[in-house]
Amino acid sequence: MPPGLNKTKENDYNKNPKNNCIRTPRSFGKLIYGKIPWDVMANDKESTIILDIGCANGNLSWKYAESDYFKVYGIDIEDYSDSFNGTFIQDDFFKTKKETISSLKPNLVLCNPTWNNPKKLENCTPFELDKAKTKYELDKAKYEKTHNKSYDIEFDDDNYGKSKYGKAYFPELFLKKIFQMYGADVPIVILTSYTLIMNVRCQTRNAMIGGQTRQNWLRDCGAKITSVLEMPLDFFPGVKMWWHTLFFNLGNLLPPVWFLPDEYLTEYYIELQQNN
Repeated sequence: MPPGLNKTKENDYNKNPKNNCIRTPRSFGKLIYGKIPWDVMANDKESTIILDIGCANGNLSWKYAESDYFKVYGIDIEDYSDSFNGTFIQDDFFKTKKETISSLKPNLVLCNPTWNNPKKLENCTPFELDKAKTKYELDKAKYEKTHNKSYDIEFDDDNYGKSKYGKAYFPELFLKKIFQMYGADVPIVILTSYTLIMNVRCQTRNAMIGGQTRQNWLRDCGAKITSVLEMPLDFFPGVKMWWHTLFFNLGNLLPPVWFLPDEYLTEYYIELQQNN
């Protein structure tokens, strides 16, 4: 993998931190809606359920919500009840115990997840906290053995917020939670950077203590990446990253690899101008 795959010179996160929550363009939600032939996917109109995770105001699912063919549910940690068109649940997806979400059997999960770690330890998922603690303990033991003196860095909000120990990648955490709740065969559309499937390693700290590397998890979890939509570096305003949209478990309904069509880009540029 070439150096700097997850950042460009114009997008140095340490010098110019970006918003953790990047809104999905409404035109992109329309594109996804038009590309998946639901007359093939669903057998029962009454049970065609769309779940939008980290939904915000529903830009990824709004076209589904306009149709009587679908029942649309959205979950977000912030309150978007006034703008989300469908059944909205305000809750933390990682910690939710609400039956409305846990008992769903979605035909499709849509997700544009937050990307970076929370700044406070109390907001971490259990997986994320364990991963951070493991890294801290390994670094502490290595430092004290090498330097023969006490490690003077505390495991606290300050060091975690600076990503000293907070390296969990949220699209990975979202996928794991989705598979845990709805099975590894559930159809998913998820926006993510290349980090998820290309920034993987044969050996990690997690694997050193009996855990699993991301590449082994992706290989063995049972889900299938059936299509990849490659997206422009500058797709989201103000952020230059290598992006794509991954389609899991959708059979051969979409090309294995495809690119944004001209008619979408025209609509997208109009949307950008209207929002600026």
